[in-house]
Amino acid sequence: MDQLPESILEQQSAEPEKPKNKWKIRVAFVAIIFLVLGAVIGARAYKLWKEVDDADLFAVKMAELKKMQEADTFGGATPYETLEMYISALEKGDYALASKYFVIENQEKELANSLNAPKENMLEFIGTMKESVNSKGSYSDDNKEFLIREPVFINFILYPKGIWKITEI
Repeated sequence: MDQLPESILEQQSAEPEKPKNKWKIRVAFVAIIFLVLGAVIGARAYKLWKEVDDADLFAVKMAELKKMQEADTFGGATPYETLEMYISALEKGDYALASKYFVIENQEKELANSLNAPKENMLEFIGTMKESVNSKGSYSDDNKEFLIREPVFINFILYPKGIWKITEI
C-alpha cells in the first residue's frame, strides 16, 4: 500500500504532459488565417485591376466610336431630312443604305430587322414613317436630340458633323 499513495502523489506533483504538437497546431492556424486573408485581398486586388482594365477598354472603345461618328456622313441637316432619306432608301429596297441613317451602334441590328421583315410589313412600316414626316416633333433643351411621338416614336440625335441620326424607332 505504500506504493500506491506514492504513485498517486507522483502523478499529482508531476506536471501534466503538454502535447508535443501544440506548436504545430498554432502554426497551422496562423497559416490558415494568412491564406484566407491573402485570398480575400487577392480577390479584391483582382477585382480592382479588372475594373481599371475594363475602364481602359471602355475608353478605347469610346474613342473609336467617336472617330467613327466624326467620319459618318449619312444623315440630314434636320431630323426630318434624315427621316425622308431613310424612307427613300426603304422604298428603293436599299436596306443597307437605310440602316446607315441610324446611329452606328444600331446599324447592324436595323439592317437585320429590315432584311428579315416580310414585304407586306415593310410597306405598312413605310406608310407609318411617311405619316411621321408630317408629325410635329420637339427638340431637347440642348437641341441635340429630337423626338417624334406620333404615329410612332422616333428618336434622333445630332452627330458631331452636324448630321441627324435615328437612335430608335
